[in-house]
Amino acid sequence: MSRPLRVWHRPAVYRSAIGLYIFVVLAVAGATFAVNNIDVQGSVYLRAQPDLERDRNHGMRGVMHYAPTGEMLVPEDMQWFLKPADGSPGDQFPVEFTDGAPHESWPNPTFRVGDDVPDGDYQLHVETSHRQVSELNADYPVSITDREQPAGTVQELRWPRQTARENDARQRDPTIRHLDDGSNGEDKDQSPGVALAVAPDDGEMVRGMPQTLYFRTYHPESGLPIPSTLTLEITDGLLEDDVETEIRTNRLGIAEFDVKPATSLTIEMTVEPAPPRVFDPDFDDDDPTDPIEKERFELTLPSVATQYSLSPTSPVVTPEETIEAAAFSVLSDGYFMVDLYDHEGDRLLDTLSLLMTDGRSGVQFQAPSAGESSRLLRMQAYQSIYGTTHGWDNAYILLLDGDSDDDLRDAVGDLFAWIASSTSSLHHEAIVDGEYLDDLSTGQLHRLLNAGLAEVPRTFELPPVMLNTREDDRRELDAWRADVQGDLRWMMGLVLIIGLIVVIYFVVAGIRRNMEETAVLRQFDLESTDPADETQRRAERIERLATALQGIIVFCTLLVFALGILIMVSYL
Repeated sequence: MSRPLRVWHRPAVYRSAIGLYIFVVLAVAGATFAVNNIDVQGSVYLRAQPDLERDRNHGMRGVMHYAPTGEMLVPEDMQWFLKPADGSPGDQFPVEFTDGAPHESWPNPTFRVGDDVPDGDYQLHVETSHRQVSELNADYPVSITDREQPAGTVQELRWPRQTARENDARQRDPTIRHLDDGSNGEDKDQSPGVALAVAPDDGEMVRGMPQTLYFRTYHPESGLPIPSTLTLEITDGLLEDDVETEIRTNRLGIAEFDVKPATSLTIEMTVEPAPPRVFDPDFDDDDPTDPIEKERFELTLPSVATQYSLSPTSPVVTPEETIEAAAFSVLSDGYFMVDLYDHEGDRLLDTLSLLMTDGRSGVQFQAPSAGESSRLLRMQAYQSIYGTTHGWDNAYILLLDGDSDDDLRDAVGDLFAWIASSTSSLHHEAIVDGEYLDDLSTGQLHRLLNAGLAEVPRTFELPPVMLNTREDDRRELDAWRADVQGDLRWMMGLVLIIGLIVVIYFVVAGIRRNMEETAVLRQFDLESTDPADETQRRAERIERLATALQGIIVFCTLLVFALGILIMVSYL
């Protein structure tokens, strides 16, 4: 036997090769499992407006964390700046965070763009280095503009688009039916002498949470307010708390109705107007046709199973004053989000992440400085940074120059004129044109502002997603994983072929040993007729085959091991 064959024939050699083969099998199986379980290491998820203005606060919703464990990245690991959009070398402007940074468990940073940043298109660049995230870079296109100062009048604001919340009520919109004077519940033929309206305009009530509805009574043709006494009877639906069965509208025809519904409600309401002389200066006591008879209505109000409800402490705020509100929820605890928007342009001014305790929480924002916002501010509460469906609520607040009664009267006039121009409301026009506001107290002006703001459609709008590196990185990871898994499949096929060779080797080795044992027995079998040299030749052929298989096993095992190392190096 030649020297190479003697080397392959040594038990230590082929046994080592088989041991190395077993190691390779385990390594390929482990690599396949590891590749299937690799996830993105670092993740950046940001929401903000792409149009930024110099020297103004901009809110940002952001999460930056080590993805496998959820550990938030610390500020020292992050850098933020603006760079030219075309990627060319140029000035880079750092981003200044004025409130928080995107690294907290429930992050709510506010940032400013400095006065020295020229107009133009940029890339908002973030990069981070972490002990577990070697490098993470991301860019998002933004533009820097210099918007003109807000005109400061509510009339110039656009009427907001109403956002629908999921509603499983029997009827989507509120309905008001004018009933016959009898008790049969049929519609009355002639038009009522007094009109009835309800706000919020969508009529939706939040189940299980306190809220205030506003009823308005007015003349259907002139729009003049008609102070009235309203007698209410709940004919269908459930309440969690008792409600007043009789309320009165004020001299502007407006009344508040506090309710905590459990379901949608159907209310039969009797409206008994006050004497006409109270609201109609042209009333003629001698004309018996002037008095307005009482009317009956059936009011159907839908309810919605949202999770949050907002109630501001005051409908107005002055620049840099604290905005206070109460948030209610059907969820007893957990974090939730609150955003403050400049309604003109839906610019996110500030953000908060708050803890709900026993179904309620306080909310506080600092109002914008003078000239930094339009007069209409919008707060919205919701649960998740990643979005929401019906689980939200919003509230509007007016930003005024001062808090005197004259400022409040001006705000009421502007607000109701805006509503009248946007909805063609005769009642609101009559309030603006009349002299009703001159002698109202501060509390009455506040209630009137609350009623007017309830007429503005509910709006919920998340800022667009600026960065979502986890999704992008996962797409890249999936492509990389597909390539690696393809190589691993080839490797596993080769390993299985080698395993087949190993099995064949043991079969051949068993045959060889059996033939050797037969040859030895034949040497002592005197009656054997087979020549000894023929048996010896057959044994040698089997031995050469087994030796060749040993060599193939050693060679293929080394080849697989080398290929594995090359594949590993190629993907580092």
